[in-house]
Amino acid sequence: MNIMKKPGVIRYFLLTLLIFVGTIALYLLMGIILSEGFNPSDDGVILAQSFRLLQGQIPHLDFISIRPIGSAVLHSIHFISPMPLEISARWLTLLQYLSYSLLWSWMMVRFTRIRKFRGLIFYFLIGIWGFLLNQNYYNLFPWTTIDAIFWFILALSFFMPDPSGLFQKRAWIRVALITFFASMAALSRQTFVLPALILVLSLVYHGIKKKKYLQLIGGLLVGGIPVYAYFSILVLNAAMPLFFQQMTGRTELIETGFRQFYEEFWASPFIWFYILVIFLLLLYRVTEGSKVGNVFRLTLIPIVRYIFVFFFIVLAFCVFLVPGSLFGQSFTQFWLLLLLWVFEEVTKQIKAPQRRWFFWVLMVSWTSAISLGDNAPVFTIGLINTTAIGYILFQFAERGFSFRRLTRLQIISSVLLVVLIVLSLRTQRKVNYRDVSAGDQKYSLNMVFPELGRIRTNLNTYSYMSDVDRLYQELGFPYGRFVVLPNSAILYPLIGSPNPLPVDWMQGPEFVGSEELLKQGMRTAISEQKIFFLIDKYDSKQMADSLFPAQYPIGKYPYMKDLIGLTKEYPVESEWFRVRVSK
Repeated sequence: MNIMKKPGVIRYFLLTLLIFVGTIALYLLMGIILSEGFNPSDDGVILAQSFRLLQGQIPHLDFISIRPIGSAVLHSIHFISPMPLEISARWLTLLQYLSYSLLWSWMMVRFTRIRKFRGLIFYFLIGIWGFLLNQNYYNLFPWTTIDAIFWFILALSFFMPDPSGLFQKRAWIRVALITFFASMAALSRQTFVLPALILVLSLVYHGIKKKKYLQLIGGLLVGGIPVYAYFSILVLNAAMPLFFQQMTGRTELIETGFRQFYEEFWASPFIWFYILVIFLLLLYRVTEGSKVGNVFRLTLIPIVRYIFVFFFIVLAFCVFLVPGSLFGQSFTQFWLLLLLWVFEEVTKQIKAPQRRWFFWVLMVSWTSAISLGDNAPVFTIGLINTTAIGYILFQFAERGFSFRRLTRLQIISSVLLVVLIVLSLRTQRKVNYRDVSAGDQKYSLNMVFPELGRIRTNLNTYSYMSDVDRLYQELGFPYGRFVVLPNSAILYPLIGSPNPLPVDWMQGPEFVGSEELLKQGMRTAISEQKIFFLIDKYDSKQMADSLFPAQYPIGKYPYMKDLIGLTKEYPVESEWFRVRVSK
């Protein structure tokens, strides 16, 4: 039977469509997209790379990128969108959060007994709960981590239902889709090579086990097209050495992949609970099979589960009640989920499908946190939270199953979700990424750059962006000879002027390991043409409510000394910039 002819699938599809329409309508009504504020730092980095690709530039050769440019390829679509550039980018990012939250909810609900009775209701409740936490109040602009999670959850949605049953009729299509989406995740952020590799090796294992060699090879060949295309372009342009240099210049694996997780474990306010659960597990193993062990199994296991679910619900609300705790909270929830998994394994309560939930969520969360910037699992906090709460509630519902209990659970969950939605929308308006609250945003950026749409911001940011526009005009519209340092990558696509330097966001972590390559590219550009450089007088990352003089220590800005030596001051009045020009 065609899958879309199955009544259950049609109902889920219609509900999903309704959720998307409802979410878009609510965010339009609340003006969330426009009131998120704006800061010209990392907002626009991906769009600036997309702009380079549309200019015909070769990644890693014509410009430096410490990540594969899969995200730049995806977000190139905003340049043909009928919406303003930044508005289009924000809507897609919002829908990515919603998509991978709902996909994860669907993967959870379909493995439980609830699916046969109240599956649609709990799919909705868990999906929206996860979306609110995943999107929280942090980035609402294109970013590689968000793209990688989105693609990888898509891959899992085809893999998770039944890995052992992958190789049935037309299995090569499913294998191809899994491989394609996993490839796109790895090409968005190189840290996702590890989970993508594990997923592909799982496909290989099951394909060989079922002796479906042709379907396996065919699926891998078709699904791997993005990887083949990417490396073909690099090989044809002799850019492979540069690719490996830029991919391996970062050092965050040990620093953020292990050390920070270790430190956050011991710094967590829940450390006492971690130790208590470990002690109870040791006690359980020692007394297993005895009367004491039976008492533990019948009484303490349910009590510990209730404590876990209570903590996860409280932490979900704290995401919005205590906004400054987001990074620390994401680590706490990561360790709590890992501890819950260990608890269920030791007490032998878990089944194979649920084991996969825990493994993949923890793997994706850990991978997403390996970064010198957003070095915490903030983009998967909803996946972590819903995995824990969903698992425990499904266990309670299935082991003491009754419609009365299920109805009571549904009512409580619905009330909690309504409260979380209200808190989420309230915090969304109060807490904005590097900008003031929505009520204090009085200036519309479309008056300066139409491609920013009617996004509102503070006076300082508005004046800053206006000054860029004024200077570009006063300097004679220097197309391809106009640079703003060290932030403001988004200005190049907004103005429509290509950046003559090989890096758009001139912050140290964005060219780590390629410092000499950047300096060489800068020297070459300056020697070939007259370039105007606008250098921030104030730290533009913090200018929303305070003005701090910009500092450029050589350790963080190694190119600045060469830049000063190769240029001279240009006499122009500006509140926000020092202007220099090639000698």
